[in-house]
Amino acid sequence: MWMNDQWNALLDLLYPRWCAGCGAWDEDLCASCGAEFSGWEDVSEHLPYVGVAGEERAEFPVFALASYTGPAASAVVAWKNMADRRMDRAFAEVIGAHPPPELAATLVVPAPSAPKRARQGRFVAGVIAQAVAEMYGAEVGIVLRRQRAGGLPGGLGRAGSRLERLGGTVADAVGRMGRQRANLQARGKKARGITALPVGLEGADVIVVDDVVTTGATLAGASRAVKSRGGTVRGAFVLAAAKDPREFRVRGHTEPFRAV
Repeated sequence: MWMNDQWNALLDLLYPRWCAGCGAWDEDLCASCGAEFSGWEDVSEHLPYVGVAGEERAEFPVFALASYTGPAASAVVAWKNMADRRMDRAFAEVIGAHPPPELAATLVVPAPSAPKRARQGRFVAGVIAQAVAEMYGAEVGIVLRRQRAGGLPGGLGRAGSRLERLGGTVADAVGRMGRQRANLQARGKKARGITALPVGLEGADVIVVDDVVTTGATLAGASRAVKSRGGTVRGAFVLAAAKDPREFRVRGHTEPFRAV
């Protein structure tokens, strides 16, 4: 223990640390920035791809600890771009500090990540999955992968086609937004590329986790991949949620734009 403390002190001297959220000296994630992750809030109604087509309800709840703005966004971005065990622990503690909503859960599945990120120790969804699994006494399963651009992934079938149609519906509804329209289409196509490994998930109650959610496309793709192996997604957890992409500004006012 003494040697570890001395070694960590030496590393801090050689490589000074700053808070990932605000830059405060000698902090991994200061108390003020940690407080930005204030509690689990269901944000599913703001995610066009998680909604059930034609209905004003979500397929499953999506819980976020913070809004993807300010220090919270800075902290998440910094963490995603570094391989740092201390930051892993800091965010695991942030997650564990908030009592989880009541959900049935036997398996926690992280959203797929590029193999390179995992090799470099930057698989943050895996850290989040472990922290969430500990809250529920569940197992972690690395069962999802992202297929490269090409044909429709095996196992998604009609669900994949539905996602593509939904992408068109959402994008058409916000056509005046230009860049946002293209972004929604791209995210819908990206969701089609998520597949499950050939494992049996029959009867499994699954929670999907990711770092940030914007449209819900990745979570929707993950849900359909889990279903293709017999499992059911009961909910999803993310660190932060971006603002509803269907909102746009008109003469200084923010207007909601419902697309699904």
